[in-house]
Amino acid sequence: MPLSQVMAGLLAVALVVVAADDEKPADPARGVSIAKIVDPEGNPVVGARVTPRAIRARGHGAWRPEVHGEIRTTVTDEQGRAPVDHPTSAFGHAVTAISILIDHPDFCVKDVELPVGSTNENGAGHIPLERGTTVRIQAFDSATSQPYENLIVEMLSYSAPLPPGQMSLFELEPAGENDRDRWHVSRRLPPDARRLVAIVLQDDDVPLFSPVLRWSVDDTTSQTIFATVGPGVRYEGSLDPQVPRPVKNGRVVALATAPPRDEIERRGCAVWNDVVEIAEDGTFVLPSLPRDCDLQIVALCDGWRSAEPDNDACAAFAARYDGPGVRNSPLADPQTWLLEGDVMSGVVAMTPTASCRIRCIDKNGEPLTGIKVGFWPNHYFPGAGSWLFAVAPRSIDYFRTGQRRSIGDGSYSGVTDQDGWAVIRNLPPRRESFSLMKDNDVLTVNGKEEEDLEVTVDSIAEKTVTVGPPVRRP
Repeated sequence: MPLSQVMAGLLAVALVVVAADDEKPADPARGVSIAKIVDPEGNPVVGARVTPRAIRARGHGAWRPEVHGEIRTTVTDEQGRAPVDHPTSAFGHAVTAISILIDHPDFCVKDVELPVGSTNENGAGHIPLERGTTVRIQAFDSATSQPYENLIVEMLSYSAPLPPGQMSLFELEPAGENDRDRWHVSRRLPPDARRLVAIVLQDDDVPLFSPVLRWSVDDTTSQTIFATVGPGVRYEGSLDPQVPRPVKNGRVVALATAPPRDEIERRGCAVWNDVVEIAEDGTFVLPSLPRDCDLQIVALCDGWRSAEPDNDACAAFAARYDGPGVRNSPLADPQTWLLEGDVMSGVVAMTPTASCRIRCIDKNGEPLTGIKVGFWPNHYFPGAGSWLFAVAPRSIDYFRTGQRRSIGDGSYSGVTDQDGWAVIRNLPPRRESFSLMKDNDVLTVNGKEEEDLEVTVDSIAEKTVTVGPPVRRP
């Protein structure tokens, strides 16, 4: 599965498959929009599975069954039509579009937004599919030349999530007379999905990697690839000496990314993500990372966070992945290295963090207990996007379990005590926004959805806010 989607945290849920004529919403708070799936010539595609996966309502977020209702997979009828049942509001805002995943064995999987209210009149909701190509790959041990059957093939330029219940776009062929001739064969892939890496997981948490592999863009024929797989680069790092020892609650989030090699590739992409603890002496080890990639790192421990490179260096690095002129200045930038050789070492520059105290009271001035106060400082990894600072899942965990568990959740939140106070630590020293939650409801703060606070390293900022009713939008 593409790592960009692993980072996105797509929720794996049980699905209910319904017939295409089931077009009535479950209750008045729900709506039905119609997708019409067609082939490249405009003919209806019968039997395509259409699964909603995310919701656009002001922002864009994962569909959560416990909040947004059961996910229902529908199958297109003889006219290529599939109804999509969905909530009319989410995240406190009106729903404007539903992200749907379209799956048919004769076409490329497609991830697309369906505008709410689509009825197929005047072409609204018409979605064409691509036939694409298939890829066959064999991978061999770089030392022994023995073939690997337990191979993971990670598509690097593939933008769609996997269909529900699938861990990979590749499957190992059934055993034949000569097992050495067995291939891993892909589903149909679009022409722009032209980069992959072969991965072998070992018992010792040290994965093996192939180089980043490429093939010619061709949407009509099958592609054949032979690859060798071997140990990656070991990175031995440490925090800079100004961080007091022993280091407490430290972790490093590392992302290996492949920059574009030509104009056809256009953008770089994520390859492998890891999260490791920082020892009390300030050292850490990333045991195996894919070669010839860029390494991007952010780090966090009690009282310290990784420092940002200067603006020119950040802009130059981001331009390799996102194009010239793209610079996410409100977000923290990573420190970067080129992965080469067998063993590398480096020192992560650090800078102090800030803390604050937020007091929550009701309209009568009485303190409120159990209110969650949450900030959301982000970092930006070129080629992968923005995440909560130093919070991420591990690639190896996903490939082993199919589960995506972000390490570090809750790092920038606190819950009010009996006096109404919540303490939040390890914030970047600047103006940051925060919101309030209780029982899955976003609460108004001083009559708004969010409030701001300037935090500094020199002192603990304090602010008292009045908590109002849950945020409601039509």
